[in-house]
Amino acid sequence: MDEARIRLLVGAWFDGALTAEEKAEMEAVLRSSRRARSLFWEEAEAHALLAEAGARQKAVAAGPPVAGTCVRAGFRFPFFARRKAVVAAAAALLLGGGIAALRLVPPAAPVRPRAAAAVFAAAPVRLIRQTGMQGLELPAVLPGSLRLRQGLAAVRLLSGVELTLQGPLDLTFESANGVEARLERGRLLVWVPPRANGLIIRTRELEAWDIGTVFSVSAGATGSALLVFKGQVQVMESNGDAVGLCEAGEGAWAGANDRTVWKTSLDALKDRGAFTAMQGDAALKSPVAAMDLARRIQEAWVGAFTPQDSARMQERRKQLAAERAAAARVPFSKQAWVRPAAPAPQQEGNMKTKSASATLVAAALLMGTEAAGVTSPSVQIYATPPRGRIWETVRTNEVPLVWEWMPDAARARLEIAGMNGTAAVEFDERTTNWLWQAFAPQTAPAEDVYDLTLAFYGTGGEAIGGLTSRLAIVAGAFGAATVRAVTNAPEWSRVRENVVIPYDAGWAAATDGAPTGSLMIARAGGMAQTNALLSSSGYFGWKLRGSGWGYGTFNLFLNFPGTEEGWDAALTRVAEGLIFSVR
Repeated sequence: MDEARIRLLVGAWFDGALTAEEKAEMEAVLRSSRRARSLFWEEAEAHALLAEAGARQKAVAAGPPVAGTCVRAGFRFPFFARRKAVVAAAAALLLGGGIAALRLVPPAAPVRPRAAAAVFAAAPVRLIRQTGMQGLELPAVLPGSLRLRQGLAAVRLLSGVELTLQGPLDLTFESANGVEARLERGRLLVWVPPRANGLIIRTRELEAWDIGTVFSVSAGATGSALLVFKGQVQVMESNGDAVGLCEAGEGAWAGANDRTVWKTSLDALKDRGAFTAMQGDAALKSPVAAMDLARRIQEAWVGAFTPQDSARMQERRKQLAAERAAAARVPFSKQAWVRPAAPAPQQEGNMKTKSASATLVAAALLMGTEAAGVTSPSVQIYATPPRGRIWETVRTNEVPLVWEWMPDAARARLEIAGMNGTAAVEFDERTTNWLWQAFAPQTAPAEDVYDLTLAFYGTGGEAIGGLTSRLAIVAGAFGAATVRAVTNAPEWSRVRENVVIPYDAGWAAATDGAPTGSLMIARAGGMAQTNALLSSSGYFGWKLRGSGWGYGTFNLFLNFPGTEEGWDAALTRVAEGLIFSVR
């Protein structure tokens, strides 16, 4: 096992962030490697120094201590614990055949540590390893700045977060606890252990909120980029608008001083095995290779997808901004209202989902009807896709998907991703339609929101374009649905499984006509997330299972441009099964 991996395991152990598998791995390497045990002793001594400095600071803040002692956690112990006692305690743990929580064993008499060591332990940002490093400047206090002129350096924050930095790099910590930082230039790889308080990384173009992750961030004259190797990262634009939740293999990119942040993927990467080999904690073993791979993925994605879309998207944003500025403000009200008739806007190019609704589309245009003396029966036509959720509501288990094959494409790949799973289909011929079964036959449909992505690839395997769409399965679309007319019924305020949330800007006169919106979800005393809605009307899939949300009370706020007010709700998720605590 290489030294970087050993240091990673040892450091994570002292931070209390090791998984059961990692604990077993660490125990095995400590038993078999003298170098690993040496590294463990070094970390043990540094841990003792850190505890001593923390005890000193607490004692000073509390006032003049009793000679030679201080009060901590309800009992008295010598003011400075001897570092050798810590090492001895760690050795006893190893020789005893187990790795458990380290406890400082106070010696018979206090020992004054070296002054330099105490200062080192109290540093808010600590250097833990380096390769070819030159010109490293660490902040003595936070907020403060960190600079690296050249080479590679890994630092650890007091929260347990580790940053692998590649120079030239300028990083500013903007908060006293180090959880908010701004990257002006350079590249870094971030590891946030599960028990850390999290980290927010900002650049000129974007903002990233981690949710227990390994991810890379770069910033420079050409823009900013991010790639997730493990876990999840919520990405925001510089103005606070949500871009989306990025998982492993996904990321974000924005050109220099560009307000548009694009969510990226692996679609343009020819060799997906390169990411598979670097996914998860493997990126921490080879940080330079991981950051180089992130750059390759970003450059491939930008080259494949943004040239044909950038100008159109920029023009569309300007048009929407002008429309919002010119629109008259209407006082927000939750009272029922009747929307007046409005012209039907054109739907932008997208994957066509014919027959997603039983009465989805029908053309009642007959040529020469006057001459032939023929009349057509009346047909219901939904002419305003952005206004009606019916365009993305699945009402049959057999949904024909129809698209136009790109002229230069040799094959295509359709990915259907829902909250409960993902499926993919390959098309090697010029196929222009496919019948999708949304759920297994003879089974009851589960509510879900599906994102459909059809990517086209050339003869050399390069990505040349793609189409997207969204479809939802909701209760009642296939028959009878339970309706609770009493607003205080428990069903209205409790959630258990993944949730499909409908939204519509037309619910209120003040927001009618808004092009997009946002849905903020915040757990009381826990994580929060702002999600950008892609349209004015549709469905949002809130994945509760396996996403780190946990249990408790959740506050939801739905808002649309045009007013600061919106729709709000409070939901409670109660833990299932048996829950117990041990003291």
